[in-house]
Amino acid sequence: QRGTEEIGVFSGVWTDFLTAGGQNKLYAPLTQKWAKAEGELFPGLAALVLAVVAVTRRRARGEASRTGSAALRRRRIARVLDALLFVTLAVWAASLSGVRAIGPLKMREPGRIVVPLTLLALLRLAVAFPRRSRFSDLGDFLRRTSIGSRRALFLAISAAGVVIALGTHTPYYRFLVQSFGPVFHVIRAPVRGIVLFDLGLAVLAAWGLADLTGRRSPAVRGAAVLAALVAIGFEYRAFPLEVARVNPEPAPVYRWLAGASFSGGVVEWPLGNWYDQEYEFRSAAHWKPLVNGASGFSPRDYDDLAATMDRKPIPDEAWALLARRRASLLVYHPEAVTPETAAAYADAVKHGVQTGRIALLRSFPHGGSRDFVFRLASASAGVLPEAGAPEEARLDQALKLVLHPPFGYIDTPTEGQAVEPGAWAFGWALDDSGVARITVSADGGPPTPVVFGQPHPGVQDAYPGFPDAARPGFGFAIPALPPGPHALTVSIIARDGGKTDLKRNIEVRSPRTQTPPVTGR
Repeated sequence: QRGTEEIGVFSGVWTDFLTAGGQNKLYAPLTQKWAKAEGELFPGLAALVLAVVAVTRRRARGEASRTGSAALRRRRIARVLDALLFVTLAVWAASLSGVRAIGPLKMREPGRIVVPLTLLALLRLAVAFPRRSRFSDLGDFLRRTSIGSRRALFLAISAAGVVIALGTHTPYYRFLVQSFGPVFHVIRAPVRGIVLFDLGLAVLAAWGLADLTGRRSPAVRGAAVLAALVAIGFEYRAFPLEVARVNPEPAPVYRWLAGASFSGGVVEWPLGNWYDQEYEFRSAAHWKPLVNGASGFSPRDYDDLAATMDRKPIPDEAWALLARRRASLLVYHPEAVTPETAAAYADAVKHGVQTGRIALLRSFPHGGSRDFVFRLASASAGVLPEAGAPEEARLDQALKLVLHPPFGYIDTPTEGQAVEPGAWAFGWALDDSGVARITVSADGGPPTPVVFGQPHPGVQDAYPGFPDAARPGFGFAIPALPPGPHALTVSIIARDGGKTDLKRNIEVRSPRTQTPPVTGR
């Protein structure tokens, strides 16, 4: 069940219909000022023009077909509907003026009254048009006008798509959410109802193209169709696509999982929706059951576990929750943990090992760090053998380096900041064993040394007792990089061998050119 506020965030607004999306090569520069999440609804002009042709090109034909007693009965029903419309309209006007109740009738929101008012108006037109109209009713209007009943169907589908896409920003969808909550609170993003608009528009555009070319020669018709396709393709072009590239090769820990035999499931830390999407993606390398393999939608058991893991420190209750979910192995990815949660996860792992809740089995390289596999004490007997004494000593040393990694922060440049080559960057770094050296690299290039050992206010007060707390500052000049986006990596290497990478994305701009002052004439 999604909250009303979340549904509102993912409901469209009218400016979304002017936004083509950041990858569109034609309209993006003009429309990105209105861009928002899931709000790229602009369908282009060519399809719209063809759809307009479809609903306007045909001409009215025939005369009213409804006469006699049937028409008389419809007029009587229409008078009753007129009275109901008048009463509903009066109630709506009273609600707009601030009246919140008329006897037992509660009117907390004027928009809710618009829904029955609209339905009554449509029913009134379906029964009979006003007397002075040359059409007898709505069906007669559709049959004899340029629209036609079949085209009207797809026009109605398009209109429904617009109403659904606007979501709770219209009284109609808001009425459905408020009146039929258990059904409509399941729908997170009403804006995706735009597919109905696109469907209706596509059919109407094809109809419009057929109307324009139907009586032409085959050569002219082929040329017109080709021109329409070229025009629409030119409007929609978004190549080359900007895609996220991932390493297709599974990490060594996943290759090991693929060959391991055990009962129960695998839980991976850090736990959370954004991490779990990666775990679910990589599960195709091993096909073992995942405790946290949700993406977007999750069961209540998972939500309870995630809420527990979000607490700082992580309580012992987490181990009981994992046992109830039949977790057998814990895979810990220290490199993926954020600085805000690193201490909580490290303490949970240390405490779990010390109290016997988990036992270290394996360690695998992963980027600049290592992945660790633990056997949960609550797992069924014979899940996997424990590591031998020599192997255990080596694993303990590797785990110690990971659980006590160096840490720090890049003060400037900030994330995404525009800087010039040669501008000064600085921050601070600490480790319980002392910092051995710091390097910086750009875009994965070779590392260069960074000046370390400068004073930095506030660090010693926050972290007293660390070897370099009195002079933890570092600084370096932004490398000579070409204008555009770049990624900096500041690597902190501790004396005990621990290593942490601090990432920072920047935008390098061209150095400012100094214009000499104009003197004389």
